Order: sequence, then C-alpha cells, then structure tokens
Amino acid sequence: MPPIIPDEVPTIMVAGTTVKFHRSFDDFQASAGWAYTFYANGASNIFNQPAEINPDGNSFDIVLAASLTASVAPGRYTVDEVLINSGTSEEVHPTRDLQQLLIEGNVRTASAGAYISHVERTLTIIEAAIEGQLTAGMLSYQIAGRSITKITPKELLQFRGYYKAKLWRMQNPGQLGAPVLITFRNEPEDPTFPPTWVDVTGNGL
Repeated sequence: MPPIIPDEVPTIMVAGTTVKFHRSFDDFQASAGWAYTFYANGASNIFNQPAEINPDGNSFDIVLAASLTASVAPGRYTVDEVLINSGTSEEVHPTRDLQQLLIEGNVRTASAGAYISHVERTLTIIEAAIEGQLTAGMLSYQIAGRSITKITPKELLQFRGYYKAKLWRMQNPGQLGAPVLITFRNEPEDPTFPPTWVDVTGNGL
C-alpha cells in the first residue's frame, strides 16, 4: 500500500528527508492557468519549490527533495503558498495567515554533541574545570564573557550550582525545585511534661 500523501502544508519535517504534500483549491485550478509555488523564509535561509500538476489536471503535488531539505539550516521558517495565473498574471495567497514550519536536524547526519543544550555543554565544561581536566577544545570556552581558565574555583562552584539548577528546571518543566524528603518522628502518646507550678516552700498543698 503506497504511503498517504497529506493534503495540508507540513508544520514539521526532518532535514535530509523527502517531503511530499498535495494541495487543491476549487477557485484556483491548474486547468484555469494557475501555478502553485511553496515559499519558506528562515533566519538564515530561504527556499521555494514550484508544484507539479496532479494527474487530475486541477490540483497540485509538491515535492521537497531530500537534497533541498538537507541544504537549509534547521530552525523555524515562515511559509506561504503563492498562486499565479499564467494568463492574467494575477497573484493569490490562498491561505489567510502565514504558517510556521519547523525543520529539525537529522540525527543520522548530525555531528556529535549537536543536540546537547548550551546549559548541558556549559555544565560539563565547568565540571571539567573544577576537576582540572579541561581538554584542549575546552580552553577557549567562555562564560559571561570570561575565559574558563580565568574563573576562580569559588566562582566555578557558584556557576555549577546555577547551571545545575537551570538544567533541572529544563528537565522538569512546571516544577519549582527538586523534591525534598522530610521525615517527622512520632511523639509518645502520653508525654511527660514538667509541672507548671512548683511548691518551693516544701509544704504540700
């Protein structure tokens, strides 16, 4: 059974993979001279892809080849659909609002450490500095504009606490802090309390 091709613009894709989708517009059909192009605009890359006409002669098939999705930087893109009539040169944007597309990196082709967050990477280097095990690649690392080799041991411990707390919040969203176990000891049922009044004269009541 062939894979189902979606009828909507994708909102997420993985770089280096082929993405296909189908678009159909009752008022803007290929048989009436309309041509479809998909546009995407990101922080550092822009790309577009014209559609092919579906065998029905009216709708459009869009194929984003693996070579195309691998050539752009992962990240968020604003996308738009544009239809232009070959006879009248009229331009139409069939969707009312601009849409968002997330292109994720490809784990198979990404370099080692590509998915480690800034917090995790910084904490690892701080731990190495505290233990005196900085590698050559770590020596140029900076925290708050200062070289890791210029930060005092006391400051490193403070930074470690800060980044550990930050990492915990990232891994536990919605929680204020790590849970703390508190144990209460049971008091005896009949405790012996000192008298509130003592006869200091030695005379009984």
